[in-house]
Amino acid sequence: MRGVILVNPVSKRGRALLAAPLPQQRLQQQGWACSVVLTESGDHVRQLAHEALKQKVDAVIVAGGDGTIHQAALALAYSDTPLGI
Repeated sequence: MRGVILVNPVSKRGRALLAAPLPQQRLQQQGWACSVVLTESGDHVRQLAHEALKQKVDAVIVAGGDGTIHQAALALAYSDTPLGI
């Protein structure tokens, strides 16, 4: 299984960035290949989520605020790829 964690590094005053390694470690312990990617803007979140769809990842996880989650949800809408928050 493969996943990607999209992290808004400034969300929650940087706490999203600090929290990102935890889900990555947990997924890796379950046998997932999981990368963490830092986002730069809403457009970048959508671009990264679309790229994840092209790469056929099994899940996209978001560590960020409501804007980051919203942009990822827009990109993944009508796909079979789950969005983790």
